[in-house]
Amino acid sequence: WDSFEEATFPSGDGEWTVSTTGNETDQWRLTGDKSLTGLLSITSPDLSNEDQDASVANATLATNPEWGAGTLTFSLFSKLARPADAFLWYLDGVGEGFRLEPTSDWETIEIEIGPGAHTVTWSYAQVQDNSQGSVFIDDVFFTPDDQGRL
Repeated sequence: WDSFEEATFPSGDGEWTVSTTGNETDQWRLTGDKSLTGLLSITSPDLSNEDQDASVANATLATNPEWGAGTLTFSLFSKLARPADAFLWYLDGVGEGFRLEPTSDWETIEIEIGPGAHTVTWSYAQVQDNSQGSVFIDDVFFTPDDQGRL
């Protein structure tokens, strides 16, 4: 369970990592601007740049290799500005879903994962410099299949 209340993002142990193409100084970060539970969530960066180049910022979670099969759940709030922004999520580099529009409230999204180590990557893409969009992620947790929740 990660509601980011321990204020350790990205984590020093490699569980959470961040990367950006384009402007390397802007990364996903902790924020108190919007959260589903508690006081903190993570948010995408402002990727605008002088050259108006497209940029992508990634937040990646490495799952515990000892986990069995189950469901990874996260909550999403989108303030995307169409057509300038996109939000995508991947399991082991394979696209699992995307959003192109803002949401009116938090929504819960589930990703089915098999046993063993995996990476889940959340990508915010800003393709036009004039974008004012952003994405918030909160309440990331894993539920093993053997607990009867699907």
